[in-house]
Amino acid sequence: MPGVCKAFANTLHTLWLAQRVRSPSLRSFSG
Repeated sequence: MPGVCKAFANTLHTLWLAQRVRSPSLRSFSG
């Protein structure tokens, strides 16, 4: 099921990006 694999990869990539974005600007997100 390639669709599931793609969705999983997208999720991992999104989480990775979120970690990279949130790390330096944790204060902004805490609000």
